[in-house]
Amino acid sequence: MKLLKFISSALPVLLAGLTQAQNIERVIVEDGQLKIQVRTPSISVEELHNNGAFLPVEGSDPVEQLIEIAVSAENPNRFVRARFNLGGQDFVTQARPLIPQGIIPDPQTFRPQDISLNGDTLTIEYPVERQAVVWPEFLPETFPLVLDEVVITMKRNDKVGVYVGTLPKAVIDTFKNELKTALNRVRNAGDGRVPVFQGRSLTGYTSLVNPAELGEEIKLFPFTNGGQFEALSIPGLPVPGIASAVDPKKSLMITDLSVVEDASRTFDPSTGAGTEGGKWTFAYLMEQMCNQPVTGIDPKLFAARWIQHFEHNQLINFDPVPSSNPAVPGGGAVQLQLINKWNARNISLGRHPFDLRMAPFRLTAIVNRIDLRDGSAYASGNAGECRFVFCAVDLDTGIHHRMTVIFEYGVPISGCQNIKDYAKRWVHLTDLPFGPALNTELESLTEIVAKANADPSKPNGSAINQLRSNDIVGVNPWRLREWQITGSGVSPNHLTQVTTKQTPADHKNGSPDLADFINLNEVDILAGQHVVPLSFPFASPFLSGKATTNSGSFIWDAPGIVNNDARHNFSLNTCNACHGGEAAGTAPPPGTGGGSFPFVHVGERDPGNESRLSNFLIGSNMPMPDPISGVPRSFNDLLRRAADLDFVANFPCLSISLAPSLRMSH
Repeated sequence: MKLLKFISSALPVLLAGLTQAQNIERVIVEDGQLKIQVRTPSISVEELHNNGAFLPVEGSDPVEQLIEIAVSAENPNRFVRARFNLGGQDFVTQARPLIPQGIIPDPQTFRPQDISLNGDTLTIEYPVERQAVVWPEFLPETFPLVLDEVVITMKRNDKVGVYVGTLPKAVIDTFKNELKTALNRVRNAGDGRVPVFQGRSLTGYTSLVNPAELGEEIKLFPFTNGGQFEALSIPGLPVPGIASAVDPKKSLMITDLSVVEDASRTFDPSTGAGTEGGKWTFAYLMEQMCNQPVTGIDPKLFAARWIQHFEHNQLINFDPVPSSNPAVPGGGAVQLQLINKWNARNISLGRHPFDLRMAPFRLTAIVNRIDLRDGSAYASGNAGECRFVFCAVDLDTGIHHRMTVIFEYGVPISGCQNIKDYAKRWVHLTDLPFGPALNTELESLTEIVAKANADPSKPNGSAINQLRSNDIVGVNPWRLREWQITGSGVSPNHLTQVTTKQTPADHKNGSPDLADFINLNEVDILAGQHVVPLSFPFASPFLSGKATTNSGSFIWDAPGIVNNDARHNFSLNTCNACHGGEAAGTAPPPGTGGGSFPFVHVGERDPGNESRLSNFLIGSNMPMPDPISGVPRSFNDLLRRAADLDFVANFPCLSISLAPSLRMSH
């Protein structure tokens, strides 16, 4: 068994993420052990023991304040936390794995850079040059690859980061036949070309290889090298599906009034139109998420506790999150314009003040995000997310507020064939006219995630991944926030406000820390595989408790960033710049009804009006100049999602199950 010995002055660099360390004095790998020596401020380290208690880790060298912990490379999940004192106040960090994810890459969660099939040999190569892979020597010797037909063992070969396995002949024959059918289908559709994307940017189109010209070696990912697929004249990766075969308005981003104002499934609390507690109402989703029979929590109090976060000052990862009236918590615009009117309407009806049937939210869209799935052949497979988007409404006037709330559910479907079948059901909506038949099928799809106990493995049995909000109700600038049911802490079954993923705290914009992070992680950022950590550098809080912006031109930038493409990719994947200046496009002519409006991708709406979608989603008013370099960039995210949905529905399972997952919040 390989043991890793960490020798550090107090391990804060491990707690913050070894990938960010800049004061490591030396790293030694010898005799199956790894030793790190770091100079850091003096802190104490506590380790989580089996009895649930945190006990101090004793120093091995009192003079140098060195601490030594040995862990197994095959099972590094020992949790530690740091205790330190700042300004006379004692602080304790969140408990984290001793070795952060990615330091010793897990091939089942680590994005490959090349997958090929040559004869019966499957080869998967991982990009060990990535900044996160500090010690590729400690990659495991083997890992299982779970295919629908068989489980095979992938073994390390002599080249670090490369694994090989042998596929049964029957699996290969089936794959090749299905691949030829899929390629012929693409080549015979329209001009036979598929879109090419570099990250989220549409860079052009390309043709896929003629099936008759498939050689012995077939590249499964990416579809661009070895001469097996047509070489691209433009950078990026093709999305090998027929985008035109999918109607985004029916299968991806559903905003049609026949859906969002379905009389039997939706309810507008300002007009009374619809069915109270229908399957697509705010009330139903909150009740099912709360799951009172399991949690014992009244759904009315569950929702009340959530919305009252807007009216209380908070501190999340040391980032202040003020209420809508910081001077008088509980007396801000959300309280006055939403909560008080919600309570008053219910009281007038003789109901509990927080009866969910009159919650001040109107459905604006139902969204299929199967593009966010994880590869089903690896440790965790799923079918991405399904989302509901609501806007806040004034219960007196019926006019919308500038607030959106998004329920983002993980789709608890695994196994490639199951995921393919799920994708085909979404594609089938394209063939249906708007009306009862489409809505009935759509409800059966949304119930997979929305109903209580949809995912018993998660807290409350709910499939919810996170709840997000984006608002400017009574405050300036815009605020984006995120909630999760954590299953732990003081309120394990309630929605708890957490960090806004992939977005640093506001004050990091323009800072040396931001430039250092982007430069240090340039390779990962360009590959779309970076993760914004809680802390950087060392124990310095980095990830935000809320994302804000003062204008639609907001971007992330700092002096000293070496690669503007890395800056752009980083900025685009934050909450605020994705809605701001990185992908806004140019403003459409007045009255045209096109995209481009402040800071939302799905517009708020009034009764009888369909939501408008942003330039970023529909590709209108493109290209737009990069805000720093001026390089033209085009976005059309629904085109990318349409091609991907068609790919999942029609390509062979070997291609789908091995395809790398995407790290996207939006």
